[in-house]
Amino acid sequence: MTGRTRRVDLGGTSFAEATDILSRGIEPLFLTLHSFSLLRYDRTRTRFAPFDGYIELLRQYCKLAREQWGYETITALEAVNELRTEPENRLPWTSLPTTRTSTGRRWRNR
Repeated sequence: MTGRTRRVDLGGTSFAEATDILSRGIEPLFLTLHSFSLLRYDRTRTRFAPFDGYIELLRQYCKLAREQWGYETITALEAVNELRTEPENRLPWTSLPTTRTSTGRRWRNR
């Protein structure tokens, strides 16, 4: 599902880049959180420390999305339940046919 949608990670982009995405009104927009976003580290990645400001940055971003651009914030579970109960809101999808040969080849090449 996320291959056809815009994903934003506040730990991987600047706040300006992330808010630019909001200003474009792209829907749906997935805000992804990664454990490394909760850390600050030096250039050599040998020293780590908690990134105390990340949660506040996340709060600011969600507030801006809701108040300035009218986004609705929901959890992944809420989104899945909404898609299950409202078929007309489902995102387009394509089934990927799999044969025993292609599955076996894929596992062999790992």
